Amino acid sequence: MGELTREQPGGVLNRWTQAQTAVIGAMMIDERCLGDVFQATSAEMFSDSTLRHIYEAARGLWLEHRPVDPVTVGDACGGAGKAYVETIDNAMRVTPTAANVLEYAEICRQGLMMSRYREAAYQLLDAAT
Repeated sequence: MGELTREQPGGVLNRWTQAQTAVIGAMMIDERCLGDVFQATSAEMFSDSTLRHIYEAARGLWLEHRPVDPVTVGDACGGAGKAYVETIDNAMRVTPTAANVLEYAEICRQGLMMSRYREAAYQLLDAAT
């Protein structure tokens, strides 16, 4: 069994990063999934700050009953819009289908839990030394 290190996040956390991207991609591909996505997810499930900001912008638009698509979300992201648009474009390109968005959301939930467990383990290790 390998040593627990902060530099090697492990398979679940790597899947978490992929799932975060896929959730954003699915949201942009098919606006009809937004209600389900926002019910199954929260901003804290997005460890990447750019993806989190995109998620929050999309959620804000959706709550205001405004269109949610790559253009409107990119615009809602504000000043650094180009970086957000590129991230959105990439998310749409790598997301195989919007039909599995709730599976992607579940992986995000599991990743968040693993992240919390890891942080608690690190705190215990730090306290022991």
